[in-house]
Order: sequence, then structure tokens, then C-alpha cells
Amino acid sequence: MVAHQIRYLESNGLYNIYVVVHVATQKKVEKYLREHLKANERTTLKLVVVHEEETESANALKLMQEL
Repeated sequence: MVAHQIRYLESNGLYNIYVVVHVATQKKVEKYLREHLKANERTTLKLVVVHEEETESANALKLMQEL
């Protein structure tokens, strides 16, 4: 699922990619990315882990701004 979107971003020249995940799914998403995503040496992939009260899009964007 998310691997397709990441590959799309890479194919369009975006290599600094942040994936916002809920704290409850962090391990599952990390495992999936390790197993299904081919490493691209130019891509920097970072997980931004959020808590339940921060899962709305606006809150996730606010967290990204703080990085």
C-alpha cells in the first residue's frame, strides 16, 4: 500500500519522504517497509509517530512543520 505511494514520489524526484503513522501501528509499518520497499540510496525515509489525539491531517502537518 504505502510502498506504491513512496515509489511514485521517488519517480517524480521527491527523495525526502516522511510517513506519518499512529503509535499503535509503528512496528507493523516499519516491518512492512523493510520487507516490501526496495532501498533507493537517494531516498531518506522517516517515520513520524503520532499519538491518538494527533491523527488528524492538520495535526500531522503541524508536527511535520516542527521537524
